[in-house]
Amino acid sequence: MKQNIDLAEKRLLTELRNAFESYQTSLQEQKSNINNLQTEIANLDVDKLPELSLSHIINSLSEMKLCSSTSDKLLNHPKPGFQPTVEFSIGNLIQTTSGKRDAGVLPLPSSTNISTQTDYFEDSDTEWFDAEDLEDDDVIESSSDEITNEYPIKFQMSQDITVISKTVPISEKNAWVISNRKLLKVVDHSLQGDAYAEKVDDIVVFKDGCVLVLCHNETFIMKLLPNRRLVRFADVGSYSPYCICIRDDIIVIYIWSVTVKFNEYNNRNHVIWMNTEEIVTKRSLFSEIGWKRPCSIQNLESGLCVLYCLNCETTLHSIELLDAKSDKCDKLYCFKGIYGFNPQKNFECKGICVDKAGNILVSDYRHHSVYVLDKELKYKKTLFDARNGLDKPAAICIFNNHLWVADGNQIFIFNYESVGSS
Repeated sequence: MKQNIDLAEKRLLTELRNAFESYQTSLQEQKSNINNLQTEIANLDVDKLPELSLSHIINSLSEMKLCSSTSDKLLNHPKPGFQPTVEFSIGNLIQTTSGKRDAGVLPLPSSTNISTQTDYFEDSDTEWFDAEDLEDDDVIESSSDEITNEYPIKFQMSQDITVISKTVPISEKNAWVISNRKLLKVVDHSLQGDAYAEKVDDIVVFKDGCVLVLCHNETFIMKLLPNRRLVRFADVGSYSPYCICIRDDIIVIYIWSVTVKFNEYNNRNHVIWMNTEEIVTKRSLFSEIGWKRPCSIQNLESGLCVLYCLNCETTLHSIELLDAKSDKCDKLYCFKGIYGFNPQKNFECKGICVDKAGNILVSDYRHHSVYVLDKELKYKKTLFDARNGLDKPAAICIFNNHLWVADGNQIFIFNYESVGSS
């Protein structure tokens, strides 16, 4: 009889755990949808309503109606109500008459209540819990002491994708990505089929959902509207824009060109700061001898962190922190790898990003790893490597304490908060 009770208890806990996890997933998705809608409503300019297309307004209203309906369902979700089919008394277990039962199995209806009285047969090693007392981010503990954790999450892209050069998450499950110079979108951890734009080298995403699209063959930055229409955003001059970033509604664009004279390369660098209204607020011009093309840029409080490709014939890289306060963006610090006897000869980097503390995260393509540099570009620690499944990490980005790492034709999502604070 004790075995039957244990079996029934295990089934009850399993059923409860599955229901609770499903509820948590639905709740997180709903919170993300509501946050996105709140952001869109907060940024809505009433004076610009005539400029919005009817389809965009209808879609927004439909999303609001869906959020409201889903919220009502979550709020009015019936609480479990377990009608016990067994009665407990001192020294006796009495089964109620409900017809024939399966041998050795106690019946468990689909509607359950974990507040079943077990005063005299309670196992002290079993932990009973109430789902309403758990916080959203708590880890569920099973009766076998097995800790369940959904991270890291890994999902596959299409087979024709080999390298993802940029990833910008916009929610827990959605992101913009660039591969083969095509702007693609990930929805619910699944890659959408068609491209939103071609010949794309870098992007930034506005709070209203619009995407700035940069192409180094064009002198205009384009804007992708929510209705998939591409319009002009800003002219950047006669040189080629190579990378772009945004922080606190300030856009930074790195423009670059190179000339050759007497077998010597000469870099011309032009950095532009502008606001989201296309107004240039600052610019910096400087030249350098040698070939050093900008690949990625991050705007920090301490300056500009730039990933450079060091040679037109190789894939070696360096990371520099530039003084944004100086007229010529003087170099403050430099990083050229950490592994091996000559790290500068093996440092191939496909992506950088910055966390809330101002640390720089780096993907090391040849050494299958992602590690952290401090504000002076000094190595701090390795976060993830081949032991975590990484092979050829490329683009990386942090969203809500989760680190997105593009690796070949797949994307990993790691819980960065727990790793970064340890």
